[in-house]
Amino acid sequence: MVEKLVGKITYFFDMSGTAMIKLTDTLMIGDEIHVVGSSSNFKQKLEILQKNDGNISIAKAGEDIAIKVSQPVQEGDSVYKIRDLL
Repeated sequence: MVEKLVGKITYFFDMSGTAMIKLTDTLMIGDEIHVVGSSSNFKQKLEILQKNDGNISIAKAGEDIAIKVSQPVQEGDSVYKIRDLL
């Protein structure tokens, strides 16, 4: 497996378990991500992507999106997309 940086956490909503990400690459529903930071290190599959309070299935570089995270994150944490080697 290989990991590619796809964005950084810009904000975390503790009550809802939702994180805002500034994307540098494409993400889509079903992608597996790895969140890494000073106190974060976990993997999860993306089940919800949101933009402007609406659900989307794909998000592109430069967009600010929201995802539901399984653990707390912090501003500045890195988000990597996990891909299988071909």
